[in-house]
Order: sequence, then C-alpha cells, then structure tokens
Amino acid sequence: MMAVSGALASMAAILVALLLQIARRKKVEVSLRESEERLAFSAASTNTGLWQYDLPARRLWTTTQSRAMFGLDPRSSSTPDAFLRAVHPDDRPIIAGGIGRAANGDAAHAKSIEFRIVYPSGQIHWILATTKLHVDGEGKPKRISGVFRDITMRKTAEREAEQLSERLSTIQDEERQQIALELHDSTAQHLAAASLNMMSVQKCVGPNGPTHELCSEIERNLEEATKELRTYAYLLNPPQLARDGLKAAVRRYVEGFARRTELEARLRISPEVDELPLFNQRVLLRVVQEALANVHRHASASEVSIGIKCVATWVHVVVSDNGKGMMGLVDGQSIDASPAGVGIPGMTARLRRLGGDLRIRSGNEGTTLHGVMPARWNKIAGRPESGREYESRATSNGR
Repeated sequence: MMAVSGALASMAAILVALLLQIARRKKVEVSLRESEERLAFSAASTNTGLWQYDLPARRLWTTTQSRAMFGLDPRSSSTPDAFLRAVHPDDRPIIAGGIGRAANGDAAHAKSIEFRIVYPSGQIHWILATTKLHVDGEGKPKRISGVFRDITMRKTAEREAEQLSERLSTIQDEERQQIALELHDSTAQHLAAASLNMMSVQKCVGPNGPTHELCSEIERNLEEATKELRTYAYLLNPPQLARDGLKAAVRRYVEGFARRTELEARLRISPEVDELPLFNQRVLLRVVQEALANVHRHASASEVSIGIKCVATWVHVVVSDNGKGMMGLVDGQSIDASPAGVGIPGMTARLRRLGGDLRIRSGNEGTTLHGVMPARWNKIAGRPESGREYESRATSNGR
C-alpha cells in the first residue's frame, strides 16, 4: 500500500512539474509572439523588412513586410527564387554574386546593396539591403541576416535633383551663348561705330594739338575694349568648338590663358576627344576653363599642366599646378570635390551628369584636379585605335 501511495505521489509531482512547464512555455510563447508583433509593427511603420538566409540549408526567412516590399503575397512562403524573380533582371547578378561571395566566406561583415524591384504591375521600386554575415565556431559562413528598406522616394528625389542640375547647366550654357552673341552682334558693333566716329573727329580737329592726342587715346581705349569684349565672347561660347573640335578649342584657350596670365602652360591632349559628342566636348572644355581660372585666382602658381587622355572607355582630364595648395588640407591629402565655392561644385556636377566624377589632391607642391567621364563615342563604338597625342608648350611670350 505504501508503495502504491509513493508511486501516486511521484506521478502527481511529475504532473505538477509538467503543468508548470507547460504554463511557463505558454507564457514564453505569448511573450515571444507579442515581441514579434511589436517588431513587425516597428518594421512596418518604418517601411523596413527583416530577413535571414541560412547558407548551408539555402533557406530564407522573411517578415511579412519584406514580402510586401517585393510585391509578393505577404501570406505566401518565402523562397529565394521568388524573391530573386522579383528583382530587376539587370540587378539579379548583384544579388546572386553577393550570396555567392558570402557562401565562400568572402563577403564583408556589413555591406549595403541597392537594387530595383519590378512589381507585377510593372512599377519599379528601389530597395536598400543592409547585410551581415554570421559564422560558426570554426569561422565558416553560417547565415546572412539583414534589413530591407524601400528607398524609392530617395531615388526619385535624387533623379529629380540630377534633372534640375542638368537643366540649370543647360540654361547656363544657353545664357552664355546668348550673351556671347549679344556682345558680338550688338556691343562690339557699337564700339566699332564709336571708333569710326572718333576717326572722323580726328580728321576735323587736324593732326596737331591736345584734342587730336585725346582722340587718339580714346581710339586706343576703344580698341582695347573691343579686344577684351571679343575675348569674353570667346570664353563664353568658343565658336570653333563645333567647327574644329575640342583639341583645337582647348589648345587655343590654353595658349590665350598663358598670354593673359603670364603662366607657363603645358598641354597634352589625345585627338580621340574630337570623336566625343559635342555636349561631352563642351563639358570637358568648361572643366578646363574653370580649373585654369581657379589656378589663376587662388594658386599663386607659375606653371600649370593640362592633360586630356582617352583610356579604354574613359576620358581623363588632369590639371596640375605648382602653387601653394588648397587651404585647410594637409600635404598630399586627396579629397572628393569640395562643396565650397562655385567652380569646383560646378565642375563636379557637369562630370557627374555624364556618369563621371572629380577628385582633388593638394599639398605644399601644388594641386592636381582629376576628372573622369565615360567615353561615349560619337562616330565609332569603343575607343579609337590611334594613340597619338597633341602636345604644346605655351608661355606669355608665345613659346
């Protein structure tokens, strides 16, 4: 009898322990579910989706918000193929390559990737994926986790800003052309008429006397004003760019710059640049003009070199001087284009419109500006085979 009572007591204790464990598990499950609901709500309120990819099992876990962001049924199961099919065809190699590198242990522990999603309706959204690689105790890749964020509004704003910048640059070029035409066709003609009238006055007053000398001085001033006016008109709208090409336009500009500023200027330029579209040639010319203007105004240099060269599918423009360097930079420091001022941001905007960029390296021995842009050839595909270059050396005395 006592043995039976002991067995029943043991069974009762075990039953109580099981009931307590079940109660604790239910409490933990409720707490976990509430935590997941709060996490899902937070992610949805910030337009963020969570995901995790098990590398050995090739199994993907995602939140409901992630599936919705990819245009998938939020109630459906998550499969890597379904998510990959939602990615824009041009961007799928980015995703597949990232997963492949992670599986081989080559991925960085934190990385951000931007790619496009194509909804069933054809609408395109931009997604930013922030990833992190997890490894096991042996250092082998175990899983990738991360966050999806819809950045379509940001991308739209960036595109609108690019379009606005492009429009502003176009308006600026149009205004320069219009001002150059007005100076040439109107103001220059008024100066020419004034010079002719002054010649008539000189004939009336005779060859001698203070009045004749005054008229001669006025005529010389008119001639100088006409020369300066023609120079400004040329700088605003070089007429030979469309006619003779970029190489000739840059060469004439550099030689004129050297004469005006008494700086020694060296130029090396590939003839292939004349094969670029006219708009691209104008961008390169404006970059050279602005860079040389900065050298004259700020560098206190005695020498400057300009190089424009085609390398594979890129065009490089390099302007170097032996001046005092840019203020606020340590010797040899390399920086992205500075936002200060107007000239450098203007050059940067022009190059970035064409898919290029601008870098600056400055120090005690001078400053080097290096701009790059894709070479979209106008007449032939790819880079021309010719590697010839034009080289000139110009100074104030015309050497």
